[in-house]
Amino acid sequence: MGGQTTIKTLVGVSNNTADKWWKDAGLRRNMFHVAILYTVVYTFGYDGALLTALQALSSWQRDFHSPAGLTLGAINAAYYFPKVIFCFPNAWLCDKYGRKVTLYMAAFLMIIGTILGTCAHSLGLVSAVLLQGLGPVLMACGCWFVPQSPRWLIRQGREAEAHEILATYHANGKKDDELVLMEIREIKASIENETATGTSWTAFFNNPGGRRRFWTITLLAVGSQSVGNAVIAYYITTVLKQAGITSSAKQAGINGVICQCGLSASYGMHHVASVGLATIPMLFLFNAFYAMSFTPLPYVYVPEIVPLGLRAKAVGLLACAQNGAAAMNVFVVPKALAAITWKFYIIYIVSLCCFFVAYFFLFRETRGLTMEEAATIYDFDDVKDANKLALRAVRAEEDADVEQSVVKVSSTEKGE
Repeated sequence: MGGQTTIKTLVGVSNNTADKWWKDAGLRRNMFHVAILYTVVYTFGYDGALLTALQALSSWQRDFHSPAGLTLGAINAAYYFPKVIFCFPNAWLCDKYGRKVTLYMAAFLMIIGTILGTCAHSLGLVSAVLLQGLGPVLMACGCWFVPQSPRWLIRQGREAEAHEILATYHANGKKDDELVLMEIREIKASIENETATGTSWTAFFNNPGGRRRFWTITLLAVGSQSVGNAVIAYYITTVLKQAGITSSAKQAGINGVICQCGLSASYGMHHVASVGLATIPMLFLFNAFYAMSFTPLPYVYVPEIVPLGLRAKAVGLLACAQNGAAAMNVFVVPKALAAITWKFYIIYIVSLCCFFVAYFFLFRETRGLTMEEAATIYDFDDVKDANKLALRAVRAEEDADVEQSVVKVSSTEKGE
């Protein structure tokens, strides 16, 4: 394994990997799997973009009788209703049958939906609708190469398989690697602690740590859908019209909030064309910053802050709250834009300020912690020292686990 060295990790144990992931065979495979799994994010964004693009077409407006207000809101919000309902059975499927089986089922259903959608559209829109199925197809094919979750395997009593996966991807096959052994100990300790915290939905409410996690997840989910993204994702046509861009061709070409609010307001009051055009780059800037934060982070942060037995449920709760908030936003936006035009954006400015304050004071940092350590940070009352306390708590459990193993081995030797 050329270029590979044993290095010290963030947690201070040796690890049989290179110092950079692109120099290491195991970590490169790991990143390849991450890229495969993130093809599902493509589907999230493309659906909204497709529906928005359709609204800019005169044929769509004609076929749907130029819907506006609550009617247009209901058409767009309908996309989210199944997502709210199926978040809960999905969590059960993940825990019962594993992550890979659930991914295959989701990809299969999305492909079926793409086929039905393609058959329902005119020939001119077939290619656009078919692209909707690209993400699910890539995910379904790529998941064949993605390993099962080691944590789920250990929870099912299949420790040998989990050990093999962790050694392959975290230490290039070295099973006695310090980091790999530490990860297995931490996972097992976390599973043993589930008997105290519980793994049912009530675990979010029966102790202070669970309640903190519940409100953190809910705030993150609602905040990610209440900062103006619904306006851009589904009503860009209306926004552009208010900015003085009325051509369907230009609207479709552009489709791909503070400054946006100010510029739209200025155009709404003074009808200066240059000000209206300046709205366009602000839309792209908004999407760029949104994509760096609210698109990936909720689905990274939430699994980190909950114990293993609650991770699927936590992601289900996140998705349920996200889609519920998105449906509400998408439903009311066209009516609000028609009633108060650019003044509606002020609501999002206030919302952004409120969520900024809430996130700053309530959310806890997980940087530098392993999954098992990060899962404990909301169990401590002291916000400032939660990170350090989490690390110490898991280390103490790990040491106790090691001592218990030593005692068992000693007892066995004496018996012999």
